[in-house]
Amino acid sequence: MTGGRSWGRRLAGLALRVLIPAAITALAAGLGYAFAVYPIWYHVDQVRKTETLGGMITVVDGRKQFLGAYLDDSGVDAKAFDEIAWAVKTVMTPFVGYAPAPGQQHNAYINSLQFRDRREPAMPKPPGVTRIFLTGASVAFSAGAPNDQRTIGGYLQSLLDRRGTGPDRQYEVFTFAAPAWSSTHERIAIENRLSDLQPDLIVELTGIADALYGERGHNVLWARALTDQFYWDLVNIALRRAGFAAMADVQDASSDRVPPELVAARLQKNVRLSSAALALVNARLHVFLQPAVVTTDKALTQHEKGLRFAKSGYFTDPEYYKDCYQRIAALLGNGGVPANAAFTNLAGLFDQVPATQDIFLDSYHFADRGSLLIAQAIAETIP
Repeated sequence: MTGGRSWGRRLAGLALRVLIPAAITALAAGLGYAFAVYPIWYHVDQVRKTETLGGMITVVDGRKQFLGAYLDDSGVDAKAFDEIAWAVKTVMTPFVGYAPAPGQQHNAYINSLQFRDRREPAMPKPPGVTRIFLTGASVAFSAGAPNDQRTIGGYLQSLLDRRGTGPDRQYEVFTFAAPAWSSTHERIAIENRLSDLQPDLIVELTGIADALYGERGHNVLWARALTDQFYWDLVNIALRRAGFAAMADVQDASSDRVPPELVAARLQKNVRLSSAALALVNARLHVFLQPAVVTTDKALTQHEKGLRFAKSGYFTDPEYYKDCYQRIAALLGNGGVPANAAFTNLAGLFDQVPATQDIFLDSYHFADRGSLLIAQAIAETIP
């Protein structure tokens, strides 16, 4: 009995010597993960994840009120929302900061040049081809489109194809756009990327993002976009966890709104710089001021009335956005763009759509019904 108790005590002592250090090690590892790894993982996940329209509208029955924004022949039902790309995964991209990650992202395909297209632009450009690039933010990307053919760029391609110009006159339309891009991102994309791909025409669908950044007090010529902010936070988390100080914030931002006249002037500066880059390659620029719920005079449906003020806290003052748009239109219209550029105000494009018809999915995105109307308006301006 004495020997048994002795062996029992020895085993108990051995277990304590093993289990206690193991428990302490596990606790330390858990705390280390929570302190150092999880914050980094969370921010990486925010940048790399792909969000679908279904992910934004989690209640299936609630999706039915959004179906009216889709054309009757789109084949979209409430379940299809789970495959409709909304916020695509992005990757760090030279000079513009970020752009869509190549590959299949739900129903959106991104090619190796980060364009929303399965085709790759041939270089040199084939004879007889008119090459068009569409750039902008998530509206130009066509977040919420049921497929790649029913995006603004896809509809523009099909509309131009129907002209029957023959083998000696063909059109190519490629979309290079990313969520939350401002006119500065678009200008850099034009200067550094698109102008090198033998474009004939750049279509820039822009405006609302510059006003959004203006409402936040950010200078679009020297500020971070929303996805840039994720990368900024990620680097600072890593620096702090490694015992270093966070980076100094040098962006031009304040708590005060940017005056609407300055929002317009900065956008005009980007347009002039883009036009100058395109003039070097004998290409043209056409800037389109995009429609949005907050600026439209459309008679809104009951569903659309609930979209006028975004839950994010933006669009709290519709008059600010209308003022920005009026000043942009005044600056860019009536000869306010260079000779190789043009400007069209699409802010009122949906004004004649009846109050019984949905167009918008949220404050400034729309489904294929709105994309088709925009593509038709753009096509009318192309010779």
